[in-house]
Amino acid sequence: MIKLKIQKYRVKGQGSGHPASCSLTLAVFLILLLSFFILNFPVFAAWFGLEDCPNHAGESTNYANAIRFQAPEDGTSTRLEMRTYGMLGAGTFRMAVYDDENGHPNDKLWEGTDVTYQAGAWCGEDVTTIQLEKDKYYWFGFKTSTTLQMCYVPNGPFGSHEWKAGQPYGNPFPDPWGSYSGRNANRCTMRMHYETEEKRKGIIEIDPGIIEGGFVR
Repeated sequence: MIKLKIQKYRVKGQGSGHPASCSLTLAVFLILLLSFFILNFPVFAAWFGLEDCPNHAGESTNYANAIRFQAPEDGTSTRLEMRTYGMLGAGTFRMAVYDDENGHPNDKLWEGTDVTYQAGAWCGEDVTTIQLEKDKYYWFGFKTSTTLQMCYVPNGPFGSHEWKAGQPYGNPFPDPWGSYSGRNANRCTMRMHYETEEKRKGIIEIDPGIIEGGFVR
């Protein structure tokens, strides 16, 4: 919590009217300074998920994919992003979020709209509806409109990536997820931005960066 203490002071040799004027000037300066920091730095910003891009693969259309991550804190989601590989590609993808039941995706919590693929970039959209619970697992889902090159991190726990065949891009994500067509240990590089209640109470901090959610924190 940031607290401001404003003190009156007298400028030597000046009359009685100046201390109040100086105090007012100081107060205005400090308010403007505080406003600058609030407007220009993240007030309650944090991420969880994966950041690196050691490998890439072409993700085919007509599949729904889901990647398992663990929330590090209680909070509210604000954005979901996916990292693409730095080569030419054209198309769109869509994302979704599922809760977890016994190590598998279950009920759909959110479904997004089309996101344009940009090679070698983080691409995503705002997600402002999910109440996250500390240490609880969530599944970040995606579909692609065509075969697109996505980053992934290998050698996670087996089953941390599930997919379902026969899921046309234009159809909604399944709800609930149901049975799967395959599983492996390759987690696509995705991340969620979120806010915590503690950070809503006036604590100003710089974005701490990526937390490796789910498996390495």
